[in-house]
Amino acid sequence: MDEVTSRLKNGVSLADLSLPVKDARLVINSVSLRRSSPARTAVFGRIKFSIGTPNVLSDIRWNNMHFTGCTFSGVKFFGGSFDNCVFERCEFDHAGFWDFEMSTCRFAHCGLRGVAFGGVNELGKVKKPNSLVSVSFDRCDMRESAHSCEEYRFCEFRNCKLDGVQFLGAVFEDCQFIGRLNEVEFRRFDGQANNCRPNELLRCDFRNAGLIDCQFLNISMDPALFPAGDDWIVLPRGPEDLRAWQQRFETEDWYIQRLIRLSGAPTIISRSTLVQAGFTPDQIGELLAVAEGNGPLR
Repeated sequence: MDEVTSRLKNGVSLADLSLPVKDARLVINSVSLRRSSPARTAVFGRIKFSIGTPNVLSDIRWNNMHFTGCTFSGVKFFGGSFDNCVFERCEFDHAGFWDFEMSTCRFAHCGLRGVAFGGVNELGKVKKPNSLVSVSFDRCDMRESAHSCEEYRFCEFRNCKLDGVQFLGAVFEDCQFIGRLNEVEFRRFDGQANNCRPNELLRCDFRNAGLIDCQFLNISMDPALFPAGDDWIVLPRGPEDLRAWQQRFETEDWYIQRLIRLSGAPTIISRSTLVQAGFTPDQIGELLAVAEGNGPLR
């Protein structure tokens, strides 16, 4: 196993090691490439950052591999790629990716807590976007992960733990979210100063997701791809409709003020969140009338 570990670190082929094969991928069990010294944790808002001496892997190219029970906690991946790889019950907690590509990969039951997916800064360098194409995350723990400069295309998030995650710079195209999403925030952020594309949410499917207190702020979206039911109120003019509604009822609720400040058009609001915030059925009904195009605020 030491030979496997050494070759993985240095990007050397494993083809001559007579490893088992599953679905045309080399099977690698219980390898550990965790950080080389204990980590300390710093907290910024909802995100925890790991501080310490990381294990840095540069320009690696892992292709056609199936990892099971492996540990990559705290590892920093710079300028490499995963292609046609499976990671099953692997630990990546507080790992980070910079100028990295993943394609046709699957993460199943993996620990991805606190992972920096967004092109982590190293010694103040400008961020380098990461690219993820046809990557599936299945029942992974992604809480406290950081997203600020990465592009997801044709990716799937299936029954993952994403509680409280803020997607402030990630670009999503043709992605699918399945399962419960609790207090997840998608907010448009102009990342050009960090060499990142301004984030978008294009043709993404939330119809099989349970959205609980989630927010979509000033970011493109397709209301037709939201869950069926009447919980979501779509306001075509966004902040303009909210501002008129707020003035009509003379409310200073912090949640509505935040939406006015951060939202774009259209704005999508959860009716159940408004109920929890103490708004009356009449107030919510009038906002719904605005959304349907025949409200008195027009």
